Amino acid sequence: MFSIKRSIKALAATAVAAGLLLTAAACSTNQLSTAQFGQNPDQVQSVISELNSAKTITMKKAAFSMGDSWTIKADDKEVATIKGEAFKVWGDTYSMYTMDGTFIGAEQEQIHILSGRQAETYDYQGHKAGSINAQRFSLLYQFNIIDTTGAQVGKFKQGFGFNLKGDITDKAGQKEWSADRAMFSMGANITLTSQTADKDVSALNAIWTVAIVNEVAEAADSSSSKSGK
Repeated sequence: MFSIKRSIKALAATAVAAGLLLTAAACSTNQLSTAQFGQNPDQVQSVISELNSAKTITMKKAAFSMGDSWTIKADDKEVATIKGEAFKVWGDTYSMYTMDGTFIGAEQEQIHILSGRQAETYDYQGHKAGSINAQRFSLLYQFNIIDTTGAQVGKFKQGFGFNLKGDITDKAGQKEWSADRAMFSMGANITLTSQTADKDVSALNAIWTVAIVNEVAEAADSSSSKSGK
């Protein structure tokens, strides 16, 4: 009798967890407004081209803002902003805009009980562009960058050090971007440095990947501080 009751409780808990995940997915999908999709495609492509050709991309996160707010520079020129909404139950939602407010793309983070953190990315038309998945059971942060077909195009691997840093490689392990977060700054200040002209991992994918890595790291730092560890 005891084992039957325990099995029923386990099934009920599983059902509740599944319901929460479905609710989270539905809520996450609803965060993007379709009204902003597909506007000014020439302007959007111009900004994307500037980012892809930049030698350095700087991501500066505001220290105090309603939701996360980032300024993106391509070779010291401000070209885009990222607005984030933090919904910790199902993950964060980030939307990127040109400096005059045209939608470029988005990243929606999802938290899965079994697979851990992952995010789906979207282009300026609202179409799914790929995903970024955390690699479980790794001492340091590792994230796989996936295209729309489900194929891996790149990977982020955290490096050793006191500050958050790492490399983004293609699927063959060739370095394409390096990322480095400044140790002492209000908010976060991250520099992406291009390592080669011919890349499989686009600038947008590099930015989205570093954004989710930073949020995971900040959440871990906050948890450690609260626990006194």
